[in-house]
Amino acid sequence: MSTATASPTPPVLELLRVLVVDDEYGPRESIAFTLGTEFRVDKAERAREAL
Repeated sequence: MSTATASPTPPVLELLRVLVVDDEYGPRESIAFTLGTEFRVDKAERAREAL
């Protein structure tokens, strides 16, 4: 007689969020692209937007 047990579901890992703020498009997008493989990236062009 065998007892089947459901294997535990692995936890869903939520990516950490980072905020990239830069008034220049190129550096902002470059940094966001680079970090995007490991983090959830939000972008803002100005400090007021970031807040």
